[in-house]
Amino acid sequence: MNPTTGATENGLRTCSCVNNCQCSTEAARLRGSSFTSSHNQPSNFGLPTLSVRSDTEDNDQSQTFRREPHEKYADILFTFSRRQSAQTLFSGENYQVLSDFLGTSSDQAWLDDSLSNGGIPDDDSSSFVVLHDLKISRSQRQRIHDCTSFSKFQDTWDELQGNRVLFLRGYPSREWLCRLGAKLDLDYDFLNRHFSNPDHRNLAENYCYPPLPLTCSNTIQLTITSVGVWDNYQSGIGLADARKSFEKEMKAYTMDMNRGRGLKTCDSVVRDFYLHDLKHFSIEQTLTINLIPRDGFWTIAIWTDSGEPLNKSKRGPWLEIEKVHSSTCRILPLPLHHHNHHVKTLRSTRARDRSTNGLRMPSIGSDPNSLRVPSIGKDPNGSKHPHEDIPPTLPTALAQTLSFLPYEIYNSTDHTIARKIPFYALHNIFRLVAASEHQFLNLMEQKIQDVGRSDHGEDHRDSISEIFAMKKVVDTHKTRLRESLEVTEARGGPVWRDLATSATPAAETSDPPSTQDL
Repeated sequence: MNPTTGATENGLRTCSCVNNCQCSTEAARLRGSSFTSSHNQPSNFGLPTLSVRSDTEDNDQSQTFRREPHEKYADILFTFSRRQSAQTLFSGENYQVLSDFLGTSSDQAWLDDSLSNGGIPDDDSSSFVVLHDLKISRSQRQRIHDCTSFSKFQDTWDELQGNRVLFLRGYPSREWLCRLGAKLDLDYDFLNRHFSNPDHRNLAENYCYPPLPLTCSNTIQLTITSVGVWDNYQSGIGLADARKSFEKEMKAYTMDMNRGRGLKTCDSVVRDFYLHDLKHFSIEQTLTINLIPRDGFWTIAIWTDSGEPLNKSKRGPWLEIEKVHSSTCRILPLPLHHHNHHVKTLRSTRARDRSTNGLRMPSIGSDPNSLRVPSIGKDPNGSKHPHEDIPPTLPTALAQTLSFLPYEIYNSTDHTIARKIPFYALHNIFRLVAASEHQFLNLMEQKIQDVGRSDHGEDHRDSISEIFAMKKVVDTHKTRLRESLEVTEARGGPVWRDLATSATPAAETSDPPSTQDL
């Protein structure tokens, strides 16, 4: 390998030089652009900076090489992700998966045009972005902005002044991430933390991904566990065979997810699946939260795995359960504790003319299997029934409580405090995490009791293996709970606390109630 020019990988130059780097020039030439990188700048851990051709240069050439902001955002990561650990302290190899997805590499794994999600969603699409304006304290409708296209998001964003919360729902598109990243200067690490996982190529072999508190004090990552109920009445399958079948299906789903096969923008993402018995299963999904201080205000970006209902997935063990094995399959709700004033407030909150998954609710009676509506409403004389405002249930048994989060996060939160203290704006998220862990640990306790009461007989070894398997899962949850408690005790960390202190009188920041219900 030539140490001054670097190796060639799939026709692209791989950055292996430290000084006098020519890799960005070569990458720019291959992509029809021209920019230079600077390894001399110590800021941002060696990420290259762009220098676009000046308009004073040859006009024709500047027209050819001018790059849009979202293209530059992807170009920076492309160049940095090619810095290899064999040649520099600040390598970018762990960003290669995200860089490939953003479309800056010619050796992309996402090649199918029908699956590439390259364009910006139009107005008939589900809302990948949901924007909350925390400055407005009036009706919920005025505070929440569905953004089914980037132009709609950009117009809304530019009109807002003050603190805000930005939700990203489910599986992304390249165009959305590039344009949002350029517009908001989103941390690459924030996107990479959520998008990449150890099952992606190369990442599983590194064995080292530093925990968030050691690397980024303004980013929080949480896991939500949803418990499902099923039966095997249709197929009569046994537990061992079911686990083998569902494990194989989950591996296939994960491979498709990692390569973007069959996923559309806003599709829900499932990180892990466990089959506990012939009655219960659970799925795990991630929320990644990033605090962005900018121009005297702050924005909280929350990327949640929950998007479209799970029954819209192309594949997954939950679909196999629903279609092949079970006569009934549903995700259990996550009930949250409410004081009387919250109950009264929530009771008077009229449901919007849409489901909370960003989908228009089908008209009543359009499909008896797609929407269940309570048999209440107007009486034969046309007068309004006192319970007419009760919203219908979601149009699928695989609907999740987590799907409501982007739209109802502040329905039972003190809005005056939430718009001043960024960590308190996450209050209902931590309540949801606590409820999810409580529900799951209750299930594990019940399972252990069932194993203890069972007549072991010849299945004694199987029972021991079952208990060890449950212990392994519970230990994982224990670690997550410890990390979540550290975050709540620190009120998010220095950046979160500093922003709250700078914007709020001391009397209001002395004891924020963000962990009261944990």
